[in-house]
Order: sequence, then structure tokens, then C-alpha cells
Amino acid sequence: MTLYFNDDNSRSSFPMYFGCQTKFGDAASTPLKLIKLHVEQQVNAKFPLIHQVATTMTFKNDYSRVLEGALEFTLPEKATICGFGLDVDGVIVDGVVVEKEKARITFEKEVRKGVDPGLVEMVQGNIFRTRVYPIQAGGIRIVRVIYQDQSKFGNDHFIFNIPIYFNTTLDNLDISLICAHPSNHSQPQFLSNIKFQQPFINSNGKYCSELHLVNVKPLEGEQSLMYMLRNLAQEQLICSVEVDSVDLNQAYFALCYMPPFQQFNRMIDNNEKAMSICILWDASLSRANVENRNHEINILKNILNIWQSNGIHVSITVIAFRDVLEEPNIFQLHDKDYWSKLNQFLTGLSYDGATNIFQLATISTIIPNITHYFLFSDCLSTICNNDPTQLNQLTTKPIWIFNANAVHEPTNFSLINYLTNASGGSYISRDKIIGQYSVNHIVQWIDKPQARYISTDIITNANVHDIYPSHSIVLVPNTERFVLVGKMSSTASAKIAINFSISNQMHRKELIIDRADSTSENYGLLRRLYAKQMLVELTAFPEKNKKRILDIGMKYSIVNDFTSILVLETLQQHIEHNICPHPSRTTLYNDYMKYQQNKNQQETTKTQAKLTTVLNLWQARCAWYDKTITDTDRRNAFKKKTSSQHDRIAQRLRQRTQAYECSARSPISYESSRRTINDIMECQSLEHMSHSYNRALDMEPSLKLSLPRLRVYEGMSFDDDLEVERSSTDVDVFRQLRSHSLIQDSINDVSTTSNTTNNKITSSTHTIILQNWDPKTPYMEKIKSSSNLQTAYEIYLNERQSYSKSPSFYFDVASYFFSQAKSVITKSSFIDKFNQQHLTSIFGIQLFSKKNDRNSNASSSSVNKYQILGLRILTNVLELELESPQLLRTVAYKLVELGLLNLAENVLRHIVNLRSDEPQSYRDLALLLQEPNIQNKNIAEISDLFKKVVFGEWDERFTEIEVTTLHEFNWFLFQFHQQQQISNSLDNRLIRHLPVDLRIVMVWNTNDTDVDLHV
Repeated sequence: MTLYFNDDNSRSSFPMYFGCQTKFGDAASTPLKLIKLHVEQQVNAKFPLIHQVATTMTFKNDYSRVLEGALEFTLPEKATICGFGLDVDGVIVDGVVVEKEKARITFEKEVRKGVDPGLVEMVQGNIFRTRVYPIQAGGIRIVRVIYQDQSKFGNDHFIFNIPIYFNTTLDNLDISLICAHPSNHSQPQFLSNIKFQQPFINSNGKYCSELHLVNVKPLEGEQSLMYMLRNLAQEQLICSVEVDSVDLNQAYFALCYMPPFQQFNRMIDNNEKAMSICILWDASLSRANVENRNHEINILKNILNIWQSNGIHVSITVIAFRDVLEEPNIFQLHDKDYWSKLNQFLTGLSYDGATNIFQLATISTIIPNITHYFLFSDCLSTICNNDPTQLNQLTTKPIWIFNANAVHEPTNFSLINYLTNASGGSYISRDKIIGQYSVNHIVQWIDKPQARYISTDIITNANVHDIYPSHSIVLVPNTERFVLVGKMSSTASAKIAINFSISNQMHRKELIIDRADSTSENYGLLRRLYAKQMLVELTAFPEKNKKRILDIGMKYSIVNDFTSILVLETLQQHIEHNICPHPSRTTLYNDYMKYQQNKNQQETTKTQAKLTTVLNLWQARCAWYDKTITDTDRRNAFKKKTSSQHDRIAQRLRQRTQAYECSARSPISYESSRRTINDIMECQSLEHMSHSYNRALDMEPSLKLSLPRLRVYEGMSFDDDLEVERSSTDVDVFRQLRSHSLIQDSINDVSTTSNTTNNKITSSTHTIILQNWDPKTPYMEKIKSSSNLQTAYEIYLNERQSYSKSPSFYFDVASYFFSQAKSVITKSSFIDKFNQQHLTSIFGIQLFSKKNDRNSNASSSSVNKYQILGLRILTNVLELELESPQLLRTVAYKLVELGLLNLAENVLRHIVNLRSDEPQSYRDLALLLQEPNIQNKNIAEISDLFKKVVFGEWDERFTEIEVTTLHEFNWFLFQFHQQQQISNSLDNRLIRHLPVDLRIVMVWNTNDTDVDLHV
């Protein structure tokens, strides 16, 4: 995570590392020290399919400033967060489930006030993030995360795996395991080779194990505690019922069962086999882990060896993919040296770039007659659309997904479940890949027809309803049991029948579900399991099912794609943000409910007040625009008091006069200009700066700039044709200043004046060229020394080992590669066009046009390869940190510069979802959609996006963003023929086009940061 500083409250932000998941950033990211870890697990032996784990972590701030901590962690595939707590005044306070976007906005507002909020949210896949503020200098904070998980089934036992990851020496490690309601034959037993274990003791009808250690050092590799419970026959069914704590007339039921399919496990005869395997190999940066990759290569080799020994004819097509697809490579299993070639290809790949899973949709048309797809990936797509329906053509054949990621590593289980169930394939996880004798099981699994759940029939008690799965799904043999959940009446039993199918043979299992026992302990485990099973079907299409996913998260108090858990400290905070406290905080909860009942229900509208504010701002801007600046105004503007500081600056300017005079007819370099501007920026105010600048120019007339008629921006005393606007303090920086200037080429027709006597002006025309930023870092010097593309790329890969966590590293290198392909990147900019025709673009770079595309096709292959590699390197930034608006915007702006508008649009639309409380999100998208290369412009959408910024209610950080946007909105109305249709819905007092010669808008990407612009 990037380190944040704020002079107002001396706040900075570090990541709190827990486990192996890290945050990346350019600044000094230092992990907070985890000093205590307390893990509590409990399970009901009557239904050991599910268990609950509470992890309490104590972090210490060894630094001398107040910190905000961000902790990222991963959970097992079937785990669900159902609780989050934060210490307030020494007591763990329970959080409440809130809509994800509202929770984040509330958290950040409270942080800016310097108070105590806490937040846990889902990032993507199985990655979650907590944020805590403040962590006082030298102080500690306690975070508790509660999650519910499913046990695994193996060797006729339920196996519980409790992660205990830590990477620093702990002062204390406490582990508590509780197994309630055990039967005589279900005593829990630890698995062998488990370090953290203490024998279970039977106490008051419960088996308990407690372990208390001090000064505990981290272990190598996997860190977890595992034990098993209850010996079951393969086909034995277990069922449990739990009364709904909200509606006592209803109950939740759950059962797990594996049908006895052994008699149906007929292998397909070899003479029936002619297989065509398409291997889809993810070669993105997230797959750079050599150990995981070797496990996957080994399992692939063993599978192919078994088929080869059985005389099965297999044709193999391998397609590597990252941000783009590579060309297919064909291998034949009957070739003697096929494996050496295939292995050389896989190990020789450069694991680099972002992941675009959804481009695989075209594979079925490129490679026909495929019988199986082998997809090696974690299925986390970091670029392009995120709609699984795009892959429907791919799911016409079985998709077998292999992923050797450890349990703590990110994986998109929602997409995996969708692809495997829709295609009839299955998921081969790490435990199956590296397990003993697992390769034979996997081959049998692939070779034989897949077992499927078909449906459930209700025989008695018509009140059984809302059964999940709600559709047919593939069953995973041997390792997992089929789980069915639903609702029923709490006062009656029910009889149902479950139908399965394999090779057109049906298996039917009838069972009776007993009525709920209202006297038994109710942990809410079945209720949350029911919610989890619903989400399994919905989360593959999160945007389509957003409302249902949100409702489920709110109703069942679990964290999902659209809900988070938030901790607030005071009643005033809950009232201000309209968030009800957790019922466990009894006094606070009752006070809040009392306030809600007595609250005045009258609705007040802010629409008119907002319009009045915007009108006042806009009228002030129009008045500035209409003001004519005379020579008298200029002279008065420069009549300011002097200071010793001004004299020093004038002296420095005088010393550099000779250098400028020597190059009077050559372009002024960016470095020289920058040094002069830096000297001027030492002034403490814009007024003082103007005065010192005037004194210096009076002393050295050869430096004075003669400019045409001027417009002054809100009192700025510059003699420039320059309008400068600040869009906000919390929007993204154009990182182009590190690669290509926003004004890429030049500012033309700027006249310098020279006078040697009586200040008589004679002009000569010069050009100021803003050169590209050169970071002059060691890695860039090495890359620039390369003689060809391949050498440059190899140097980059070698240097990446030292800079793999730095976004600026990838951005700098990508910019270099793009600069080498400059023959296909146009040199004209939209700012130049705006100066001539008032047709500007905020992104400041000419986009690729159809003509440019033709030029690109005609260019040399080496230039095209520079572009391809440049894009690959750039998209690595998206792999560093999932759902980071800061990094997403950085990449989006660069994609726009390169003319890759479709990719940029996808990224910017994602930012709108992530940061709907920031006007820049809507403004960026509106500006992109009006670009000339965007097909099928939606004029109404562009207008709505602009109006959202102009009339929306924004935080005070975004003061006057409305004026900035009105400039762009009016240009949009001026440019497009549909302006009349749009303007009819807008107050006509806001409609006025204000063309200027040059307009600069600065944006940046770090919260709580001020940027001062001196011109």
C-alpha cells in the first residue's frame, strides 16, 4: 500500500500484513507488527459440514506517527465473513453490515475527521481487506474477523483446516477448539505432523482443545491446524434443521450426501477415444510463482503420460494468454519428443502482464473440434469485461480448471464454479494436484462421464421451498459431498427425494427431514450456509444480480461483493450516516432507535440550493472570461513589494541569461525551463511571484515574453494565455508526467522579446518544447543501453526481480517501449486542435484513428512488437493490487493516450463502480465517451455523466469541480449536433461555450494531498 502523509493530522497508512498476501506500492510500505494471534473454532458434531472460526489479531505501531492500517487476507474457497470487530476503549465492538460503497465512503469521511472507524470488505475472488484508523504512535489495535467455512471430506472423515498464518514472531499465540454434541464414535483427532496441537478433553459434553504459546516464530510453508471428526460411510447422509431466529415459524435445513456411483464408473473404451485437448495457459504476472507452476506442469505431464501409455490418440493445442492471446502451438502425443517441446514452451514463457480471461470466448471459433479444455489459471481477470456469459461458446465442451495456488493465494471461485458447472468439467485445486496418487484419480475423473445432481422432489409437506442448488450441477467425486439447503416449516417434518444422473442412469435418494428442535442451541450456521449457497449461484454475474446479492448480504449479515461490515464509535456517527448500530451494543442501539422514532420525518431538498451555488460559480467564471485586461492592469499587477528572497531569485535568473541568449533561436529545453520555474516557485504567494518575475525581466529584457491579449484567471497575475483549474484534491494524477507530457509536443507561436535600449520591443518567434519525463533510474539506463527489442525486454525481466512491487517501474519501462514505437503514434495533440478549433480533449493526446491503424499495419514488425510488449508491461500495474482506483486510473489514462479506447472504457466503468462518491469517476468516463474514435456514442449517457458531476452532492474536497465540468459540458454541447436536445433539459443560464487558447486541468491520485501549481 502506498504510504500517505497529511500535514493536518500527521496520518499515514501502512499495510498490516497477515499471511502471505501483500500490498504493493511505490512509497515506503512497511508492515505493522502482529504481536498477538488468538484463533477460536467451534463445530457442531451433529452436522460437521460447517464450522465457525474467529481470528483476533493484535497489531503494534512501532512508528512515531499515527497510522491507518490496511490488512489484506485470503479465505478458503467456501468461507464467508460473518463478523468483524474493532477495539474501542479497550472493548471489542461488533460492526454492522452496510452496503459496500456506503461503508467505504463513511469510513473515509470518519478517517478525515480523525475518529475511530473500522471496515472489512471483499476485494475480489477470495481476497478481503480490513481498514483500521487510527493506530496511535507506539500503540496497539485489535481486529477480530469471524468467518464460517465448510469442512472437507476425505477417507470417510470430515476434515477441518484452520489457517494460522503469520510472518513475524508472536508474543502470544492462543488456539481454542470446541466440538459440541459429539457422539461416542466421533471424537476429534488431530492429523499427524501438525505443530500447533493440544489433545482434546471431554468437558460438559464438549470436546475442547486449548493451546497457549509465547514467543512463537513463523513456520516455513503452509501454516494451519487440521483435525478430523466422525467416521462416515461413503453413501451415509447427514441432515440438520435450525429454526430461523428472525421468523420462528420457518426453519432452515441442510443435508450432505454422496450417491454410490461406484457401479456406474465405467471407463470409456480406448478405441472410443480420440481426444483433442486445448490447453489455455495463463502467463500473466500473477502466475510468476515457479513452485506453483511446476506443480501444474508435472500434473499435466503425468496425465498425458497415462494417456500415451494407454495408446490414446491425443492432439494438443496450447494457447498462452495474458492481456492478449498468443498464437496456438500444436503438439501430437504420438511424437517421441513432444514433451520436451511442450515443456520447453511452458517453462520458457515470460510470465508478465495482466489477465484477460474473457478473450478466451473466441477460442472455439479459432480452434474447432476440441473435446476438452484444460485451463491453467486462478481465473482472476484484471482487465476487460467481467461478464461470464461472454464465455458461453467456450462452455459447450468440458472445461477442466487447474490451479496450484495455495489456500492463502487469490482465486476467483465464483467464475470457476460457473465455468465448470456450465461446461460439465471440474476444478482441480492444489490439494488434488500435489496429493498422493492423485493423478490416476484425476485421469479417471476426466475419462468417465460426470455425475450430476438433477432435481429435488417434495413428497410431503408442501411448505418446503427455496431449495438450492436451483439447477443441475456437476458432482465432484470422492473429495466433496453434495450439499442441499432449503427452507421449511419449523413445526412439521418433510419427505423429499433427490435425483442424480450418470451415463443416463438415474439414482434417487428419499429421506425424511425431522422437524426443528426449538430447544437446541442456535448458532445461525445453517442460516448463513443457506445464504452462501444462494450466493454461489448469483456471484458469477455480480452486476446482473446486484440487488439480490446486496439483499442477501444485508439480511444474513455476511460480506459479499456489495456488502461490508463497518464499525463506528459514537451515536452521532451512526445518526449522521444513518447506520443502525449492532444490537450487541445495547445502549447505543436503543438510543439510536429512540432517535429514529422521534426524528422529524420532513424531507428537505437541496436541489435548489445546489443549483444556486453552481450558478454563482459559473457566473463568476463567465465574468472572468469577459474581462478585458489592459496594459494598465498589467502594470498594476506587477507593482508589488520586494523582498530579499525576490532579489535572490532575480540574481539567479540574471546568472542564467547568457545561456538563454546563446540559444535564442533554438528551442528552450524542458530542464532549463523547469529550473527557472522552480526558482520562481520559491515565492510564498502568487502575488509575490509575479513581482519577482517582473523585476527579473526588467533587469534582463531579453527574457521578457511578449504575449497577445490576455485573460486573467480569478486574480492570477500571469501574462500567459493560460487558464489553470484545480479539479479536486482527491482525484487521480495523470502519471503521463512520468512518461509523456500532457501537452505532448509543443506550444507554438510563443514570442520572446529582446530589447537593449529604452525597453523598445522587437520580437522573434521561438518554440517551447516540453520534453518527455526521463526518470534516469538505474533500470532505465540499462534498458536504454540495449541494442534491440529482445535484449531490452530481457533486461526488463531481470530488473523486475528487484522492482516487482513498484507500479512506477512498470510505468516507466512501458513508456520507454511505447516511445520506441513512436512511428505509429501520432504526434498531434487534442490541445493543439483546441487552440485552433476549440476541440480539446482532457486527455491531451491524439487517439489512434482508422488512418493511424492503417499506418500501424504498414509499419515494421519490430515497432508493433514494441507496442505489444509496452502494453503487456503497462498492464502489470493491474496485477499488483486488485480494485485499486489509483492504479486503475493510471492505466486508464495511458490506454487513452495510446488509443486503446475499449480497454480504457472498461477500466473507467469499473472505477465508476468502485468510486461513485468521486466526481472524477463520472467526468473521466464522459470525456472518454465523447472521443471521436468511440463507436456508437451514447449522447444521452455522456450528458447524464456530466450532469451527475454538476448537480451531484459531493464532499467538500471537491469544491468547484462543477465549474471545471461545466467548461467541458458546454464544449460537448457546442460540438455535437444533438446539443439542442440535451440543452433543453439544462438550465439555460448554465449554457455558454467559453473557448480558450490553452486550458490545463491537473488531477492527481492520492487522498488527503494538496498540489500547488505555480505558473
